[in-house]
Amino acid sequence: MKTVNYKNYTVTILDSGTVEATRNGHIASPTKPLLRDIAKELDITLENSSGEFTTRQLGTLIVKDIEAKQLNQSRQVEGLTIVNNPLDIQSNKDGIHISFMNAIKKSINNTPLTPQEIREEIRKNYPYLYGTESHHTNVDKGHYQHIDHAVLAQIYSQTKDNKDFLIDKSTKPLTISLNNYIKSDTSTIQELIAYYFNRNEHGVFYLNKGEKIEKVLAENHVPNQYGVYIIYSVRGNQEDIVYIGKAGTMTNDGTFKSQGIKNRLKAVGANNISRGIYFQNIIEEFSFDKLKFVWIITFDEHIKEIPGYSEIRLIQSYYNHHNKLPLLNKGI
Repeated sequence: MKTVNYKNYTVTILDSGTVEATRNGHIASPTKPLLRDIAKELDITLENSSGEFTTRQLGTLIVKDIEAKQLNQSRQVEGLTIVNNPLDIQSNKDGIHISFMNAIKKSINNTPLTPQEIREEIRKNYPYLYGTESHHTNVDKGHYQHIDHAVLAQIYSQTKDNKDFLIDKSTKPLTISLNNYIKSDTSTIQELIAYYFNRNEHGVFYLNKGEKIEKVLAENHVPNQYGVYIIYSVRGNQEDIVYIGKAGTMTNDGTFKSQGIKNRLKAVGANNISRGIYFQNIIEEFSFDKLKFVWIITFDEHIKEIPGYSEIRLIQSYYNHHNKLPLLNKGI
């Protein structure tokens, strides 16, 4: 199985060759219309001399194109962010760099900053995004006086008219803050998940029949940080939420006493049964094809949302529309 992320899209090629695609966490069915949209954004042709590509052919082309772009970006640090078409590369402990957009969000966090203050935060914390090849090219062409101006212009261009940011022009210089609107309890769980996807580091992986959870966690680079995870049952093209859980219990002194996401998903559970065995038993008992896992980091050095709070928000939103808890949530 191979999965790539691009902006708010995820494209997965299963071992069977089947292609799955999601936008903001919503799986597309049928898949091909969404693949066409992604291909157009990537400037990938939709047909060859024999006619239009099949779903599998188009999905394969998209995955290869995104992988090539990400590989090139990881090799050439100065080219990590392209101003008008950023690949949303996630930051993790392995040292993979984040995009310019995410650097702005992490710099602001919960404190409104001026563009100049954001620029200094990027210079200090994300030096690979400061003075990129693009910045130097724009200065050489006379578009900007120096690198400081080029970086400042990129901050303006990526925050202007972007719903993720609030621009306060009542002060001079203006300030920029995150539009961390809190979804009401009447919002759908899909909207809430999309909100977290737009703000937080996250990932998606699948557990097939007979697979070892430890192996899948390692292959998908699931982090051992604090947050929430959502488990979906998968039958054919149908996906349903069956469990919402948290990884990280905070004590009264502000520290955590339990595992992060990775260790939580492979730990020993009730009755001394490992979760890996438990997940396989669930697949067998309910005749699921496989399980889908979505993980979201909610508490780190930049965002301080306690996992228990995130968990209850998701469960409340699920309850509002189903009048019950997910299948495997036995209580709250």
